[in-house]
Amino acid sequence: MQIGTCGGNYNNSTAIYIDYNQNGSFSDPGEQAYLSAAATTGPHLEIGTITIPLTASAGTTRMRVINVETGTPAVITPTGTYTWGETEDYCIDIALAALCAGAPNSGTAAISTATGCPNVPFTINATGLSAALGIQYQWYSSPSATGPWSAIPTETNTSYASSTTTTTYYMLETTCTVSALTATTSVVSYSIINPGPCVCGGYTTSAASFTGDEEILGVDFHTLSNPSTCTTLGPGIGSILNRYSNYVGFLAAPSVTQAQTITFTVNVGTCGGNFDSGTSIYIDYNQNGSFTDAGEQAFLTPTSTNGPHLVVGNITIPLTASPGTTRMRIINWETSTPSVITPTGTYGYGETEDYCIDINPASLCSGVPNSGTASISSPTACPNSTLTLNATGLTAALGIQYQWYSSPSATGPWSAVPTETNTTYITSTNTTTYYMLETTCTVSALTATTSVVSFSVVNPGPCICNNYGQSAATSTGDEEIWNVSFGALNNTSNCTVIAPGPGSILNRYGNYSGFVAAPTVMQTQSVPYSIDINTCGGWYGMEFDIYIDFNQNGLFTDAGELVVNNTSRYSRS
Repeated sequence: MQIGTCGGNYNNSTAIYIDYNQNGSFSDPGEQAYLSAAATTGPHLEIGTITIPLTASAGTTRMRVINVETGTPAVITPTGTYTWGETEDYCIDIALAALCAGAPNSGTAAISTATGCPNVPFTINATGLSAALGIQYQWYSSPSATGPWSAIPTETNTSYASSTTTTTYYMLETTCTVSALTATTSVVSYSIINPGPCVCGGYTTSAASFTGDEEILGVDFHTLSNPSTCTTLGPGIGSILNRYSNYVGFLAAPSVTQAQTITFTVNVGTCGGNFDSGTSIYIDYNQNGSFTDAGEQAFLTPTSTNGPHLVVGNITIPLTASPGTTRMRIINWETSTPSVITPTGTYGYGETEDYCIDINPASLCSGVPNSGTASISSPTACPNSTLTLNATGLTAALGIQYQWYSSPSATGPWSAVPTETNTTYITSTNTTTYYMLETTCTVSALTATTSVVSFSVVNPGPCICNNYGQSAATSTGDEEIWNVSFGALNNTSNCTVIAPGPGSILNRYGNYSGFVAAPTVMQTQSVPYSIDINTCGGWYGMEFDIYIDFNQNGLFTDAGELVVNNTSRYSRS
């Protein structure tokens, strides 16, 4: 079929319909006799074959040929209108087939996939068969190449779609009902291979919705090294160029051990524009076909990066990880907020890549474990501040147990902290407290403790330690506060330097409490102030307010605490 153009060249697809039962409709099963496998751009020849079914009514019937400008052949329908393309109708004359006679052709059977995971769909097809009136087909299956054979109910066509959980053999029997003679095809088989959940697990998909922009152009993880380009299509099932690459079962799985720390590098490149992106790595540690269990997000970039860059980090395989081959998923997602990345589903731009890794069991502990070193995120802070304690340099092996202890004194007495049996411990306290981690090897019954770390409560007053409600701009740019003077306080800032206090966000919120000397003022005193407002972008209508927490209750909403409201930019008492 010659497809040409009377204008521009665009994606187009072709379908052929034949009204086999001559009922004036092309919508009966099997009457779409041909459909393009994929769209083609511009003029081309569409070539294929159509087998007239034995069930077709004899006589003259209509054939409809449709070429539609579309990149999706499946949207073509036999009736209705479409934007560009053409429909042509023809008559064809279907003659009755001759009656079969003698022994039918045995034919040849073929299977779409000879080996694979349990329950994976496959198709068996037979060719070179006798096609005549009186011919009947029947598929048979067997657990052995030599039988016994069982007829498969309702499978009486030349093609058969199936799946199985065990290795199974198949053949097609052709019978000529006129001569009562039969013939069978060659035998084909589907052999089950199950290398584990990494390859055969039913993982929910993850893929970018669009090509272009950020792509993963290389992954190094222990002994695994896999460079790629913008033209590399992953070899595994489901791979989509520039959107999802499946390497499971095609690259050797790196061998790692429980408690081992692995250094990795992800090369993030571009196949289009440069935008912010974040990267996350998931490992199915318990091999249950899911990445949503606690701890299975093994890495997440803390902030986004614009354009090509290397993501380098370390992942420690937990002692609780199930030994064996499991799946690792790496996602680069175009976003300025990496925390939105999820292990499944679709997203705009970026790429997902899947790999296998082989986790080996750690050895049993023996003797005295390493004592390790404890550290604390902040040794001094306000009461009830959140603290993170972490211990490093510890023995990691089977039979190792950890336990955090606390005490009001550096010399004890020490009390075990309930449920805190990991190497990291997050807590808060309103009194000075000391901490250490005890490591026990249950095989030798010997223990060791880390160095002692402490948290000292400091309370310089409500200005620093009260939990004031947050206030911040939602966007950067435009108007910013460049200088504040209030009595003896005089603090200058700009568009490029972030304030030193906790929670500060550049161009949105500046926390100077505790970092700039507090001016001393007297009750009833009239204090001069000035606010210098400048811009880190455009100029627009603006207002400013000044609040003072006079009663020191952590609020600015009490009567009289809004001390300046909607004042123009100038100095004033």
